[in-house]
Amino acid sequence: MKTYCNCGSSKIWKNVEGKKYCKVCCSKLGFFKKLKKVSSKQKEINKEYSVNRRNFLEENPYCQAKLPGCTIYATDIHHKEGRGNNTNEVNTFMGLCRACHEYIHSNPIQARELGYLK
Repeated sequence: MKTYCNCGSSKIWKNVEGKKYCKVCCSKLGFFKKLKKVSSKQKEINKEYSVNRRNFLEENPYCQAKLPGCTIYATDIHHKEGRGNNTNEVNTFMGLCRACHEYIHSNPIQARELGYLK
C-alpha cells in the first residue's frame, strides 16, 4: 500500500512524528533550515575588502595596465594572485579599467607574461 502526503502526493520526503510529508509540504511547513547567503566570517572579509578597495582606487585613479582598448580610469580591482586568501592583500591589487580587466582575463597567457596574473 502506497503512503500519501496530506496534499495527495505519493512522493514522501519526510516522516515527522508518524506523519508523512512531500517536499512541497515540508517547505511550506518550514521543515527546511534556511542557509545564510554569506557566513559571518566572509561578511567581515567583505567589509574589510570594501574599505581597502575604495582606498586603493582613490590612491590609484588611473588604469595601471593600459592595454589595447584602455579607457584610462580605474574602476575595477584586479587580484594578481586571485582572491581566496589574497582578497585583502593590497600588494596584489591592480587598479584597472573594465576593458583592461576583461582583456587580462580573456588573454591569460599574455597576462602572465606581462606579470598581471600569477
